[in-house]
Amino acid sequence: MVSEGAVIDFQDIFEYAPDPLIVIAVESGGAFRFVKANLAVERLSGISRDKLLGAVLEDICPPDQAVILADHYRRCLALGELVEFQQVVDTPAGRLAWQVRARPYCSAGETSHVILVARDVTIIRDIAQQLNGLDGQLPGVLYQLSYSPQEGWRCRFLSANSVSLLGLTPDQAVADVGALLGRIHPDDYDRVIEESMECAATLKSWYSEFRIRCQDDRILWVAAHDIPQKLGDGTVLFTGYLNDVTERKLLEESLRLSELRYRQLVENASDIIATVDAEGRLSYVSPNWQAYLGHEPGEVMNSNISEYIHPEDLPRYRQFLLRFFQVPGTNDGVEYRVRHKDGRWFWYSAKVSPLFDGSGTLENLMFIARDTSKQKALEQEIRRLAEHDAVTGLVNRVAFMARLGQALEEAARTGVGFALLYLDLDRFKQVNDSHGHGVGDRLLRLVGERICHAIRSTDLVGRIGGDEFMILLNGSVTAQLAHSIGQKVCDALASPFYIDDVCLVIGASVGVALYPLNGVEQDALSRAADVAMYRAKALGGGKALLA
Repeated sequence: MVSEGAVIDFQDIFEYAPDPLIVIAVESGGAFRFVKANLAVERLSGISRDKLLGAVLEDICPPDQAVILADHYRRCLALGELVEFQQVVDTPAGRLAWQVRARPYCSAGETSHVILVARDVTIIRDIAQQLNGLDGQLPGVLYQLSYSPQEGWRCRFLSANSVSLLGLTPDQAVADVGALLGRIHPDDYDRVIEESMECAATLKSWYSEFRIRCQDDRILWVAAHDIPQKLGDGTVLFTGYLNDVTERKLLEESLRLSELRYRQLVENASDIIATVDAEGRLSYVSPNWQAYLGHEPGEVMNSNISEYIHPEDLPRYRQFLLRFFQVPGTNDGVEYRVRHKDGRWFWYSAKVSPLFDGSGTLENLMFIARDTSKQKALEQEIRRLAEHDAVTGLVNRVAFMARLGQALEEAARTGVGFALLYLDLDRFKQVNDSHGHGVGDRLLRLVGERICHAIRSTDLVGRIGGDEFMILLNGSVTAQLAHSIGQKVCDALASPFYIDDVCLVIGASVGVALYPLNGVEQDALSRAADVAMYRAKALGGGKALLA
């Protein structure tokens, strides 16, 4: 609450807002001229306000992009209301994707300006593009959802095979996330949303099984796996996939109904079914064990299942077995690797049901196990995509800042310092302007490789946007060593690069900040390295300077 007599400085609110804010004047000839912009515009796009303010749209953007943006602004003016769109724009910081909200502003009864609010969604776009490359190659439906308190739920990506499973096209889901979430069965909806919000709070991987309603009123069971990722503005991305597990669910239900039905289904099931006692001895395995794991059922019967489980997974399996016999019905399931007869290891996920004898005593456990090796590989790939830059393969801004946060916590606990290097390429914009973004992206990959060869194997390098990189020098690092490594990186990037017989000469400026000398918090340390880098650039570049 603002106290009585307090003065609100709306100029400061505009100037220091975290998202880019731009005011565009609508001139009588139809031109759009930039008349006001806040600090975030310069910080995130790399376009200086001195260049932007007073310029018309065509002075700032390439012709094709200027035409598209002008059309959006005209649509905003014609409708006289808020218009939202997504636009990819070439900036000195690289090719960025922006989610833009444009609103007309009227003065003296006449529309005179367009006010823009933009949000950088480049990371979201990059992950969605990489998921699109996996579409059709992997089982299940790939998806990417986002949640923020301001925007609620949004669908960022849905693979094309969603039509066959959900009766919903990717375009329909992206346009209206309610069409996707509305497929969740009403009896399961609240649970799924509650689990998702808990996942967003803890940033732990999520797995859940629930029902969906198809377009033709059929009810299917699906299993959802996803990995959450929190962006700098607080938005949480959920990247994962859905699998149809209706057959398994029906099988589990059928197995509870009758032993005869159990026997019939077991012999023909696609999942491996086995029974074990409290010691782990196998008293029954279904015939398909041989098809999936190589052993004939007779070879496995009466042996202990621990002989086939990976040594690293045995403690977890034994703990699960003990807990289940102590409290029957505690069925969280268990996941472990199983050895094939030829020595290969496969991931299996098992659901477990109790089997009682005639007196009601728990005698055996029945495992219904499914090969999840492909899903495990997919989870690893999704995690890699969520944490790595699409162009260079280096860790992205979100992953690097998370690792920097861990380093700060560890340094505060142990008292052992480290160094942070902020690197900005020199003359990189000229490469994009002269040779195009394709050559620019290939150059960035080569830059990343040279940086990795110039630093130590224990250090971490990440691309944080455009032509900017950060390097975390782990362990106890002296100012002399940190400066030496920074200069070694500069020297490595000063040598010419050759791409398609074209010789490209760039360079780099590096700022070096030390913990705790230059800061004990992430913002302070990053700012110190950033300031030192700009000092190096002002001196002609090609060198590293200590903060």
